[in-house]
Amino acid sequence: MNDISVAWSYDRAAVTTIVNSSDIAPFVLEGEAFSAPDSPSVKYIAVYNNSALVGVFVLVQKYKFAWEIHTCLTTQCRGRDALLAGKLTLELVFGTLAISCLIANVPVCLRNAI
Repeated sequence: MNDISVAWSYDRAAVTTIVNSSDIAPFVLEGEAFSAPDSPSVKYIAVYNNSALVGVFVLVQKYKFAWEIHTCLTTQCRGRDALLAGKLTLELVFGTLAISCLIANVPVCLRNAI
């Protein structure tokens, strides 16, 4: 049985590893490796499956009360697990940050990410 959980993460190395993984990079990167920035306008939520890191959500502040969210879930977190991770992430974000809007964009050139 899977046990999906989420938590705020400050481990930029772990975030960098997930985003650069073969499960994520082909869909979100355009040739350059990702390095998780250390910035107050960027926050990370780690996704765990039975205590193993299986993905991250990257939040980037766009406006005072609006953040852009990027979903980076590996193949170990798909289907029902991904839906639960998303639900838990929304509860965490709206329960702890003073925001009113999350924005998600998928460029048309990255159709595999849809």
